[in-house]
Parts: sequence; C-alpha cells; structure tokens
Amino acid sequence: SKEQAGAIMNEAKQLGYTNVIQVVSITKDFEGKDISHIDELDPARTPVISEDGREVASSEVMLNAMEKAARKGLIVACHCEDPELAAMAKPFRQHGLKTLKENNIPLDPLKIHEIGNVHSDVSESIRDDFMNANELLRTAEDTLTQRNIALAELAHAKVHLCHVSTELSIDYVRQAKKRGYTNISCEVTPHHICCSAYDWKEMLAIVNPPIRSIEDNKAIIEGIKDGTVDCISTDHAPHTQEDKEGGSPGFTGIELSYAACHTDLVCTKQISARKLSQLMSANPARIMGLNKGLLRQNYDADFTIVDPELQWKVDPSLFYSKGKWTPFTGRTLTGKVRALFLNGRMVIEQ
Repeated sequence: SKEQAGAIMNEAKQLGYTNVIQVVSITKDFEGKDISHIDELDPARTPVISEDGREVASSEVMLNAMEKAARKGLIVACHCEDPELAAMAKPFRQHGLKTLKENNIPLDPLKIHEIGNVHSDVSESIRDDFMNANELLRTAEDTLTQRNIALAELAHAKVHLCHVSTELSIDYVRQAKKRGYTNISCEVTPHHICCSAYDWKEMLAIVNPPIRSIEDNKAIIEGIKDGTVDCISTDHAPHTQEDKEGGSPGFTGIELSYAACHTDLVCTKQISARKLSQLMSANPARIMGLNKGLLRQNYDADFTIVDPELQWKVDPSLFYSKGKWTPFTGRTLTGKVRALFLNGRMVIEQ
C-alpha cells in the first residue's frame, strides 16, 4: 500500500545507506481485482506499481490498471508469468525436491555433485521433474510477455518487463521497439546471463524465472549488445538454506551483480566496461527519471568505486545479506565493489 511504501522509504532514509524507492502493488492486497488505490498514488513519491512475484491474471484488470498508470505517469513493472502454468510447474519441483531429500542430497551448491552418486534412474527422475517445471515456466513467461506488451501498447502505458529470461521474450521486446513503441523497457539478471541449466548445480538453483538454456543465454547477451535489453537488475531474493530446501525460489544477488557481469561480459570482451556501467547505472536512472547514474555536474553524487582486476572466490558466509544461497558459491570472479558513496559521502568500504 501507499502507507507501507512510505514507511519503508522513511526507514531506509534514516538508515542512510542507499536510496530506496518502494513499489506499490497493482491490485489491492495482491488479490487481482481492486485497482482503485492507484488513483491516490503520487508518481513523485511512488513512481512504480507492480505485482512483484505475482502476475495480474485478468487481462481486463491489467489493461484498466495500465490505463490508470498512463494517465498518472506511473511505470508498470511486470512479472510476466502465467499463474495457472506456474501452478502446474510447482508439483514437479516439489517432487524433485522430495526425491533429493529421500536420497540425502542437500540442495547446496558445493554438495550438489553428490547427485552423481545415486542410481541413474533416480537422477533422471530428478532431472525430468525440473525440466518439466522449467518448460512450463518458459511458456508461462512467453505468453504473458506477449500479452503485457500488447496491453501496454493499447493503453499507451510505460511498461518495464522484469527479469526477461527466454529467447522468445527477448524477441517480443525487440519487435515492440522496432514497431516504434518507446514506452517499453526491460531488464535481465546476472544469473540469467552467467548461468545455464546444463549442469546440476545450476539446474537445481530454484528461481523464477528458472535458469535457462545456453541458447537463452546467447539471446540475452545479443539483446544486451543490440540495445533490446535496457538494464541489468539483481532480482535479489535472499533465502536461507532451509528456505531453499523447502522450494523457495530466488537467491541473493546484490553483492555479486557487478562482479558476475564484469567477469562474464567485460572480461570476455562481449561488451565494454562503459556499456556495463550504462546497463547497471545510467539506464536504470533514466528509466526511473532519477538525477543519477552519470558523473556529471548537477547530478546526485551517488556512485560506486570498483576494482575491475581483483580476483576473488565467492564465499557466501562473508555476505552482508542475511541470504547466503547463491549458485555462484565457489566461483572465482574478476572485479569487486570497493566502496559506495551516497550524496558524496562514503557509506560502505570493503
């Protein structure tokens, strides 16, 4: 709600570590029906509405919400996932997790290789469960990406597509931009750039959208290169080990985002360091209409100091975040954030 958003932003301001803009739900209490509260929102205070990890199932409700947002100058951030197809995927994941537990295989990035010690029929069963879930979630993303773009164009709304992860969805965004629809932007995540479901550790890294194929990785990187992708966003969703073994989707991402993307995009010479800065700083600020993201006179002095050459091994026990689970555990990355500045004042140094 508007009131909850205000309280969270006030608390963050008092802590003084970063700027927080709290998103308000598209439908009241995420119930998928009532959008009357949108009329009360001030875009200068709460500029974004989203159903977050959910989706507005009704196209009529979503269209009406987008029309309201367009009139008020709000951004509609979409978690493009058909809820019915997502519900169909859940039992497959749960069965796969149950089989892991029955065979004493911990959902731990450093121990998941133990799946190779079980009978091949068991490992194939687990693989099939997760592949079936992932394919349903692929269709869930693609169908709602196409719907939300169509509704946004009809409503003339400013729409931002969160964590785009499939080759087809990237192409839907590309085609919308080619048609001249300028009110669309999209993001991709570090884990969808740097991970692919070709081995057990990354296949079982439960997240929504799931870790995709190598072909999807390539499509995302091509989208970054040709300008289809506007920014990189962490999709930070911290969970404990117990949460993950219970099937909670998502993992910590803030502390790894620069290092992972610098390693897999800049060090491999697929993009320049300047391009990465645009994707992680200037472009997000532009989308949000913030006076940030560039080292330029009259811009807010919020910036990050990085060491692009430092190599380090990911040890989640050293994270600031309470969430320690990440598929990057044990990986050696190149590049590290050394300090954060807010309004010209250093707030974190490491």
